[in-house]
Amino acid sequence: MPEREKADPFLMLKVYVFHSMRRNSLSPFDVADYLDNEETIAAYLTGALEDSDPNAFLVAVKTVARTRGMTQLAKDSGLGRTSLYKALSPGSKPRYHTFIF
Repeated sequence: MPEREKADPFLMLKVYVFHSMRRNSLSPFDVADYLDNEETIAAYLTGALEDSDPNAFLVAVKTVARTRGMTQLAKDSGLGRTSLYKALSPGSKPRYHTFIF
């Protein structure tokens, strides 16, 4: 079986924009729709960590949490959904222990 190539975290966005431009219309893009396996999620989070904006990683973690189910994550973490959304909002300053379950 051939070895899989490493996932490009922005490949999905590039493909989406290309196809949208061909149709001459853009529809709402939600990266969460494409985070369908662990490798893609890891590549997405890695790309966000490499961004110079510290909020990029919080947004990425929030997107992954939404993909996995925010309600279930809130139950697993012992946080309320509102608290979890607040902790993952841009500009927030979550502490390390907030995310250790």
